[in-house]
Amino acid sequence: MALSSGLAAFSSLLLTRQLSRRGGAWQTALGSVKAVRRGPRQQHLSSAPSLGAAGASPSRSAVRARAGKREAGIGARGKGDGRNPLLAGVDAEEQETARRVLELADRSLTSFSVLHSSFLSPASQAAIMPILSNMADVSAALSGGYFQAERCRVSVGPTELMTAEGVNLDGSGDATDDALALAAGYPGAVAAVRVSGPFKHSQVSHGDFLGAVLGTGITRDKVGDVILLEGEAAQAEGEGAQVIISPDLQDFLLSSLTAVHRVAVSVQPIPLSDLKVSPPRIETLRTVEASLRLDAVASAAFRLSRSKFTDLIAKGDVRVNWREAAKSGVALKSGDVVSVRGKGRCKIGEVTTTKKGRYAVELTRYV
Repeated sequence: MALSSGLAAFSSLLLTRQLSRRGGAWQTALGSVKAVRRGPRQQHLSSAPSLGAAGASPSRSAVRARAGKREAGIGARGKGDGRNPLLAGVDAEEQETARRVLELADRSLTSFSVLHSSFLSPASQAAIMPILSNMADVSAALSGGYFQAERCRVSVGPTELMTAEGVNLDGSGDATDDALALAAGYPGAVAAVRVSGPFKHSQVSHGDFLGAVLGTGITRDKVGDVILLEGEAAQAEGEGAQVIISPDLQDFLLSSLTAVHRVAVSVQPIPLSDLKVSPPRIETLRTVEASLRLDAVASAAFRLSRSKFTDLIAKGDVRVNWREAAKSGVALKSGDVVSVRGKGRCKIGEVTTTKKGRYAVELTRYV
C-alpha cells in the first residue's frame, strides 16, 4: 500500500515537470512571436531598464536640459514658473521684456549667432544689461544707430562673434551716461531712413512723424528714435526727420509712408554714418537742499517751484531713471536721471554734505 502510494506520487511529480516544461516552451515561443511582430526597435526598447530603476538611462528631456546648460553655461532659466533667479531684482513691469531677452541669449548660444531684440526703452535697457554682463560666454551691446540713442535693440551673441565684428562692448563712453549712451552697436542691427517734405508752413512734431510711421502698420517695438532735422541740419538736408527702424522693415516703410500731417513726403534710405544728430545742450549747476527729495532737488534743476513740480509729478510728467515717479518724496542719489516731459532731463552728480548738514548737489541738465 505504501509502495503504491509512493509510485503514484512519483508519477504525479514527473507529469507536473513535463507540463511545466511544455508551458515554458509555449511561453518562450509566444514571446518570440510577439518580438517579431514588434520589430527590432520596439524589442530593444522593451528590454531597456526602467527609468525608475537605479542606474537607469536618463530621459531625452533630461539629456537636452543638461546639454542646454553646458552649451549656455548659464544654468536653468526657470521658464514659465516666474521664479527665475536672474530676474529677482528686476521691476515687475520689466520682467517679461527681460525674460524674452534672456531667452534670446540662450538661442544665440545654441545657434552660435548674434540675435537682436526689439527696440527697448531706456528703462528696459537698464534692467537687462547688468544681467547680460554677468552671463558666461555671452556679450551684449546696445544698437541704436548713433551715440546716445535712447531706444535701442539689445544685440546678444557668443563673445567670440561679437568681438570678431569689432563691436565696442564697453561703449565709447561711460555706460551710465545720458540715456545709457553706447556706440552705434552691432553692424546691421538697425537701419535708417530720411523723411523729407515741404514742412516750412506746417507745425510738425516728433509725435506727427512717429504717428505716421505707426500708421503704416509697423509696431512701436520695431521703431527706434525719431530725430527731427532742425537748424543747420534742416538747411542742409531739408525739413523732415530721420527714423531708426528694424532693417527688415526698411523697404516696406519706403513704399508705405507717403504723408506726415497731411504733407506729402519722400522717404529715402540713408547709412547710419549720414545721420544728423545735434549734440545735446548741457548746463551744469549746483544746489544746496535740506534733503535729497525729488521735488526739492529736481525743482531746482528745472527752475520750477516745488508746488509746480509736484503738480507735474501728479500728472505723470516726471520720470526717475525712465520710470514714472509716483511720489514727490522719492530720495535721489548720485547717478540718477530725472526727466520732465517737454523740459529735458538732468543727471544727479556728486552729492556732499555741508558743515550745516545740508546736501550740496552737482547737477547736469540736458536741454
